Amino acid sequence: MNLYLSHSTALRFWRAWSAAAAVPLHAFHDLGAAEAALFPDRFFAASEVLFRAVRTDREIREALRRAAAPGDPSAASAAEKAADPAASVAPGAAAPRVPPASAVLGAATSCADSLGVAAATAPGVPAADAASASDAMPATGAVAVALRTACCSDNGSAHVVTTSCGGLRNSTAATRHRLGGALPRGSFLKVAPGVFVCSPELVFVQMAASVPRGALLALGYELCGCYPVGGDRAGALVRRPLTAPRRLSAFAARATGLTGVTAARAAAKRVLAKSGSIMETEVSIVAFSSVAQGGLGLVPPKLNEPVTLSARAKEATGLSRVVCDWLWPEARVAVEYDGRDSHASPQQQARDARKRDALRIDGFDLTVITSSQFHHVTQCTALLLGVGRRVGPRKRKLSAEHVPRHLTLRKQVRAHHREHFPFRFKKSRP
Repeated sequence: MNLYLSHSTALRFWRAWSAAAAVPLHAFHDLGAAEAALFPDRFFAASEVLFRAVRTDREIREALRRAAAPGDPSAASAAEKAADPAASVAPGAAAPRVPPASAVLGAATSCADSLGVAAATAPGVPAADAASASDAMPATGAVAVALRTACCSDNGSAHVVTTSCGGLRNSTAATRHRLGGALPRGSFLKVAPGVFVCSPELVFVQMAASVPRGALLALGYELCGCYPVGGDRAGALVRRPLTAPRRLSAFAARATGLTGVTAARAAAKRVLAKSGSIMETEVSIVAFSSVAQGGLGLVPPKLNEPVTLSARAKEATGLSRVVCDWLWPEARVAVEYDGRDSHASPQQQARDARKRDALRIDGFDLTVITSSQFHHVTQCTALLLGVGRRVGPRKRKLSAEHVPRHLTLRKQVRAHHREHFPFRFKKSRP
């Protein structure tokens, strides 16, 4: 029997995995638009078929127990077979790369703090060392930790997909869902023997049925972004991207009859790749969402885009390359976000000053938006509309009806981030 995790349980799993399978900050900055090699479907076998899906509470508990038993010799043996790249690959097809055990095991520490979860570590692995555990750790143990992390937010209840819910009620063990439409290829990813997780693209569609538009946009930016591991904006590692905007759009376009797919299609068109923090996401949603939905409708830029500096700028600042938070290369316009936490140290302030000097030397029109300006709606709107006039056609004056839509969008995005990233707001304004 197979267990298919879905909705918020699947989302929590992918958040844990993306933090554990972190990528270096410089690699994130160099990401192209088609870095598909980083996504989960390159690590786990994919399927679009529900096959022998568990239904009863007993079956669900047993499936979770098997996956969460790293010390079970038989389970470990099965995991070793599942980790064989050739085990589930069709003849002649390229074998997918299997992530190191630490990639999922790291969920015990990297996500426990950032997601507010009391995650457990594998036997014999100190919590402080879990993220850098040896790749010799059994794959079963690694997935077990991720599954425990995934289920914690639901008080032990897992959201699962099943073929039939007839005669069964939701319980403390499981919340059951049926998928009534056609599933595109790659809807499920096999993360352990008998355990599948809905793909990030399918999770996006599933969540679209239960969250407001602002929250859905924030989720899309998160799935396509590389947020800092542990919430440290200046850290050397960032979470691995789980998908890309074009993949969200393509999946939603192929999915028919699924609840939430219409909202997912509309939202995916407004998601941009490579957001590096929740504040970059909030500014982006406010600035680049359509006016009809409460945004300011600015021409979309490139996020966290590297700029190679001239010899003159390098001589003056000592920098050969900088990374712009938002960049319109053709217009040579850049916007930087200056947050209270990540830009507070004297060292960071000095780096920011050199970066801005270098951009101005090379002729870029640079605008800096501070945390206090962003939270002041009138100032933020005026500042961003000024940027918009320099990068695209002049917009019509915003109507009075736009204000409540704008405030609602901001409120929805912030509520989503407070719920899912509470650590980020412990020391910030209410």
